[in-house]
Amino acid sequence: MSSPYVDATAAAQEHCDAMASLHPDLSERYSSLSDLLRKKLYHQLTVSVLSFVSDPSALRTTADGVNSYLALYDRVVLSVDKKLNQLSLARIAALVARSLLENGGGGDGVAAGAGPQKPPGKK
Repeated sequence: MSSPYVDATAAAQEHCDAMASLHPDLSERYSSLSDLLRKKLYHQLTVSVLSFVSDPSALRTTADGVNSYLALYDRVVLSVDKKLNQLSLARIAALVARSLLENGGGGDGVAAGAGPQKPPGKK
């Protein structure tokens, strides 16, 4: 008999695994994020994601050509956003938006509109 419980982080873990395969130089970081998700270590996940998106040298694109930080936010962070510290979530969103402005928006501010779709809500 199958469980009615759906693991919301399964897709997030798959994203981390796909990005680790796509970018072998970052595979250790993506594997670590996937492991923290699996173990439900949300504080450590928050710290790791903040560190990751703070490092401009780690910015890549996905197989679809999307900013990797935006994909990380959409597919990983938002899957557990209710479990994360809301101030840290806002800091992550700001760093993702900055990466869009600096690396793909041409500096006109239009890319920020394509940024993270779900603003951090109140607890």
